Amino acid sequence: MYSTDMKTWKKATDATQLFDDNALWEPGHTEVVYMKLVNNGNLALKYETEFSHNYNVSKGKSVLGNYYYVGDYLKIGTATVDSAFATREEAQAAVSGNEQALKKGAQLTNGWISLGAGESTDPFAVVIYMPTSVGNEANAKSKTWTSKITGIGLEVRATQDTVESDSFGSTYDENAATTLSRVEYTSGTHEVTGNIQASGEWGAIHVKGGTTTVNATTVYAVETERYAIAVWAENNGTVVINGGEFAQQITGDSNQYDLIYADDNAQIIINGGTFKCATPEWTLNCKDGSTAHITVNGGTFYKYNPAESTSGAGEVVLGEGCTVVQNGDWYTVVKK
Repeated sequence: MYSTDMKTWKKATDATQLFDDNALWEPGHTEVVYMKLVNNGNLALKYETEFSHNYNVSKGKSVLGNYYYVGDYLKIGTATVDSAFATREEAQAAVSGNEQALKKGAQLTNGWISLGAGESTDPFAVVIYMPTSVGNEANAKSKTWTSKITGIGLEVRATQDTVESDSFGSTYDENAATTLSRVEYTSGTHEVTGNIQASGEWGAIHVKGGTTTVNATTVYAVETERYAIAVWAENNGTVVINGGEFAQQITGDSNQYDLIYADDNAQIIINGGTFKCATPEWTLNCKDGSTAHITVNGGTFYKYNPAESTSGAGEVVLGEGCTVVQNGDWYTVVKK
């Protein structure tokens, strides 16, 4: 929920414009929105809030003759409030001490915060301002050289909190997602752990270079634009999957939902894990005509036998000394 005056509250959606895209940023200019989170469900949740990844900043040129981006000169902070600020100075003072440079993904909460069923948070203000200490380094030389920032907003992520109990304790929801945004690497060596639930349009885990080892507990790919890929490797990326539960959340009726996908010259090595694809034939797949390979040394697959893959000759292969053992609808790769 959001408000501009702490009196009238409205529901915020992904289409809500919280801040003024046409603001003329100058030293002292301040934008404020008041927020509160409401848990309308019947289970406890935990949430985190961060600054949007999706805003745009155009380049400007200052009176000093240097190029600049106005976003580099803005600050953002939050403060719990019980009434609207009377002045911009009051708003800036309220966030003094916890403000930070405005940047994509800036965290506005300190870790995950619990919120019980039917509860709401205290109202809090989100303040964005340009400090009065900013000088000509961000002063445009003319109207045609002004740097503008548009699409600024907030992102709130929530997942079930592990506080509910049944007759056997409070651990039945311990695998609720803790990472709700895509994991993507273009180079380097990385390890992915935890519980991931994210858009599968480009892969909940997307590797475009380097080597990434997946030791996750769960990786759920949510269908977006007909795709629900849990792991996507491309270019010269290498992914080593050692374990985890890999599955999809499907809303459409496509006859092909790739779960684990490789493209270009990528390599995926599966040593373990559980894999359940909405269209089992496409549990593992490589792009036709590419030099990508998926090697399976272990893992359990739903209605899919890696030894009988139809994705293309040599694309999906068992590791040396491996065979497949069937148990009902499940196929497990083991060493002979």
